[in-house]
Amino acid sequence: MIDGGDLYSIPQPSQGDTLLAIFPAGSPPEQLYQLSNKLCEAKVTQVMPHQSKVQIEAGKSLSSDRSYWAIITSLPLEPLKVYIQSEPDAQ
Repeated sequence: MIDGGDLYSIPQPSQGDTLLAIFPAGSPPEQLYQLSNKLCEAKVTQVMPHQSKVQIEAGKSLSSDRSYWAIITSLPLEPLKVYIQSEPDAQ
């Protein structure tokens, strides 16, 4: 379980996969920026208002006695369309 759900804009699994990188709690920010420092990955399987259930990647296990931090690495969002127009007098 993670402390983050529908009220925190975690999308329902039916909209696509939300993936997380799991780190030890208290990791310094510079470690959180390097996904190679992650303990494992997790996939959100059920979203409730304040919490979400996650599935830890196969072959990995985490202690239920410890806390962990997570970074969202993949979020199912529709692509944003961008239109770029130059100024008529721009060179």
